[in-house]
Amino acid sequence: ALGLGFLNIAFWVVSQLPQFIENCRREDVSGLSFIFLLGWTFADAAALVGCILTSQAAYMVFTSGYFCLADVVLLAQYGYYTYRPSYLRAGAKRMPLLW
Repeated sequence: ALGLGFLNIAFWVVSQLPQFIENCRREDVSGLSFIFLLGWTFADAAALVGCILTSQAAYMVFTSGYFCLADVVLLAQYGYYTYRPSYLRAGAKRMPLLW
């Protein structure tokens, strides 16, 4: 049972990696909702606080902490790809260093 539990955690840990990679590859987060990400982050933060306050096993605290970190990465990607300056966008004309 313990082995299956750790296998389950491993699957959850890598479940968000394709989203991170796809966001970087496309340089776009148009498929993500900011409100959804905020709600997701709040829920994961509440789960982490609950794990800490109820003295859960270390792997549960670690897993909750990882999900909070993954949420922060997704929020950072959302902020960067949504609000970056136009000259950093894909396909933008680059200014030469010397005229």
